Amino acid sequence: MGQARGSKPNGHNGRDLAWLGLVGMADQVRPGTSELLSQLHEAGIQTIMLTGDQKATAAAVSELVGLNGRGEVEIVDGADLEDMSSGELAQTARRADAFSRVSPAQKLQIVRSLQEAGVTVAMVGDGVNDGPALKAADVGVAIGQQQSMNAAREIADVIIHTGGLGGLATAVETGRTTHRNIRKTIRYLVSTNLSEVLLVLAGTSVGIGAPLSPMQLLWINLISDVLPGIGLAMEAPEPDILRQAPKEDHTAILRRGEIGRLTAQSAIISGGAMAVSLLGATRYGLDSPIMRTMTFESLVMAQLLHAITSRSDRHSIFDRSPRPPNHALSLIIGGSMAVQAGCLLIPFFRRLLGIAPITGTDAIITLAGGTLPFLAMEWMKSRRDTVDGELVWTRAKEQTSLPAPG
Repeated sequence: MGQARGSKPNGHNGRDLAWLGLVGMADQVRPGTSELLSQLHEAGIQTIMLTGDQKATAAAVSELVGLNGRGEVEIVDGADLEDMSSGELAQTARRADAFSRVSPAQKLQIVRSLQEAGVTVAMVGDGVNDGPALKAADVGVAIGQQQSMNAAREIADVIIHTGGLGGLATAVETGRTTHRNIRKTIRYLVSTNLSEVLLVLAGTSVGIGAPLSPMQLLWINLISDVLPGIGLAMEAPEPDILRQAPKEDHTAILRRGEIGRLTAQSAIISGGAMAVSLLGATRYGLDSPIMRTMTFESLVMAQLLHAITSRSDRHSIFDRSPRPPNHALSLIIGGSMAVQAGCLLIPFFRRLLGIAPITGTDAIITLAGGTLPFLAMEWMKSRRDTVDGELVWTRAKEQTSLPAPG
């Protein structure tokens, strides 16, 4: 039945009510967010929060999680964006730490303004409102498996199935490791193949002819090129991978400054093998199978050991802190050396490769020609304080922006 107009429910007129308390609800910050932001800042990534919440809420959350890593945050309200030009918005986006009360269209506008300013943008989103910005970003990242984020998952370039944000740091580490492993493999292949070219050119120029036969060159490509390259591609992340400077998106796999270094490495490898070749020619003559065997074995050994050098631009075997082991590469190098040594013992392979057994003195000379280039390059690497001419990254907010969902 209805209640008569003007009457109070249950006879109360409001004067005899007692204040018991106030209840409020808060959307809790995801666990581990502060630690994640600290890792992203260490990796040189600027973090920007785009949220539809009020400015006061955005300020409280930003300070709670350490959004910029400095304490005080600068927040721009969505209403202030209406009167900004594209250039003004780009400058504001580079300076601001968070944007409050922004619409999906404004999120898209912020992402595009950052890109126009030359910033690589990764957009993290989990809802329909983030869809346009996810699509426009250089890398769209969707996190979680909820039904409500199906639209974000369909648009995103990267999907992190775990519900927490901690997977972002792992994704950055994995991406950088993959990029660097590709570069390691390419640099290794370039330097080792160039060493073979330099060795043949050097042998021809000094009058001893080609130190290696075509069959030996083919064998070298099978043993010391392909398999170690696969091992380098499986390299684990370096301990300081997140403290190394992020690479710009237009950076070449092989930069101009690296060509000289790769040529120097090739010259050192071929120089060791050439010295062995000259000593072998002095002991046994120019066209001796023993001389070719010594040259062949020393070059293969130097190239296999060069795979260890190629594991890192900075860390050498002389460092006090050991690198994470690469069991696959160690197995490949050990197996390849065992096969190479077996060629000296098995008559079939000796005939196939045109090699001959060597004495103890010849073996010492061969070992020296294969290991000294490796030790020299590791020593040179330990004296270098930069990574490809760049100092190890120590400051954030330079190369990459990562707008977080609101």
